[in-house]
Amino acid sequence: MNAKKSIPTVWVVVLLAATALLSAADNDGDGVDDAVDVCCATPPNVEVDELGRPVGDMDGDCDVDLHDFSYIQSNLTGPIPVGCCFDGDCRDDDPCTVDSCDEKSSTCSFDPVPNCGVCEIGPGCNVEADCDVPVPGSISSATETDTICFCVTNGEIFRIAVTEVLGSGANFNPNWRLLDGAGNAAPVCGVFTTTVAQDCGPLPAAGNPYRIEVEDGSRNDVGSYIAYFHRLSAVAACEAASVQCDVPLSGTVSSAVDADLIEFDAVEGGIMRISVVEQPGGGANFAPSWRVIDRAGNPARDCGVFGAAFQDCGPLSPRGNPYRIEIEDGGRNDIGPYAVHVQQLAAGPACDFAPLICDVPLTATINPAADSDLLGFRVVEGEIVRISLVENVGSSANFGPSWRLLDGEGAPALFCGAFSATVSVNCGPLPSAGNPYRIEVEDGARNDTGTYNAHLQRLTASRACGDVEPQCGVTHADTIEHIADSDLYAYHVEEGDSIRVGVFERVPSGPNFNPNWRLLDGAGNPAPVCGAFTTVTSVDCGPLPAARNPYRVEVEDGTRNDTGNYDVTVSLIPACPP
Repeated sequence: MNAKKSIPTVWVVVLLAATALLSAADNDGDGVDDAVDVCCATPPNVEVDELGRPVGDMDGDCDVDLHDFSYIQSNLTGPIPVGCCFDGDCRDDDPCTVDSCDEKSSTCSFDPVPNCGVCEIGPGCNVEADCDVPVPGSISSATETDTICFCVTNGEIFRIAVTEVLGSGANFNPNWRLLDGAGNAAPVCGVFTTTVAQDCGPLPAAGNPYRIEVEDGSRNDVGSYIAYFHRLSAVAACEAASVQCDVPLSGTVSSAVDADLIEFDAVEGGIMRISVVEQPGGGANFAPSWRVIDRAGNPARDCGVFGAAFQDCGPLSPRGNPYRIEIEDGGRNDIGPYAVHVQQLAAGPACDFAPLICDVPLTATINPAADSDLLGFRVVEGEIVRISLVENVGSSANFGPSWRLLDGEGAPALFCGAFSATVSVNCGPLPSAGNPYRIEVEDGARNDTGTYNAHLQRLTASRACGDVEPQCGVTHADTIEHIADSDLYAYHVEEGDSIRVGVFERVPSGPNFNPNWRLLDGAGNPAPVCGAFTTVTSVDCGPLPAARNPYRVEVEDGTRNDTGNYDVTVSLIPACPP
């Protein structure tokens, strides 16, 4: 049987006394232990913080006086809103509210629009128009006026177009303006114009229903016209196909006033290469023109003006998402098919990135004509590379590959940053801060498709990938296996040495094969002698400074259009050592 031991009464008293002493270490009675109390003489009934400092002590002297009041007075802010806003932050995508940001008070407001969502066309309209649906019409007497009606959601931006139809009177020139529901000139596009297409907005919903009023500009002839409007704002857009990075998308401008919207998203700082190219089968006068608009329907900061062919657009902010490529016929007088292509150029979000390995030819295809490819590689600081890009036999007649070098931000590189059709170019010295570099390849005229070969050769001594070091005076047999291929042969010299370089074609080789060679120094630059490409089979090169070792003989096909075999010999002058 276990008996419980009891604590003697005297010890209980001692323990209670000790506890009381520990808890009583608060001389000013403010409830904060003296061990942490920074103000040990606070008067009774004064509210303090966890350190024993009176609430309101702004200057840290353990009292609250006029000095503290003065500090508070100088920093009065008034009521502070719960939420803060900045430009572009206030949007709830409700077409029946006016979204605004008061940057002074940092508050968003969402004010309801009177009668928003209620729009009745009513009498007085010739026709009610639908977004992205051309409306044919005619002026049958010189004094006639037509009205085309539609409703808007608040703040919408529209693209309105009115164009003459072939076969109209010689003097017929359709003139148009925009009226609100009360018959007054709209706040934008409210003045008669013969401009075929115009952006109109933002329009308040309170002005519904809006009317496009069409008449003959000179009131002296008759004819037919086509009217058209497109919603450009993201929320209300009636047609917006989505294009994926490096996935060409086809479309058709189906009437002279038609326009298409192609949607994409940008990442922060993203640079986009956008191409819009006419496809076979269009009218003789068809020439697609395009621009980029943001989610609000406004022209984007980059590429916001109608233009043709292809452009770099960016850097773009994701605040504008979704962006839209708006495509129309540049002359608004013909129809036809097109292809649109979007390529992300910045390293982070790049969607198509084929690695290019040193001295390993790569074969790729541009298809369709709007397509582009990115081939990536990295460099060490100050490296010089030789880039070769050659059209493949069997490509279409008009295909001519063009290329440029981009850095990791998607910007043109310091060297080789401009598009060129030159087959082989030395690029560098390149800073490693630009990694990863990308070779961007496209058809130079964007009017045909084809296959190409790309080749990267590192010319700098520390990074050369295809080095062969032949023995002095010993012939080395080798092959140019690919039309873009090149070979390197390294050789060390003593100060002031001269060498004899011999490069000879060897059978069997292609009928057009003609080996071409030059001498490089260890930094990848042309040597002080024999530094220019030549087809001369045997040349004396020297004297050579030893400080620029190792020297390299670079061999390629002179016209980059055939393959073949060759022999290379490097000998010391007057003779190789025994």
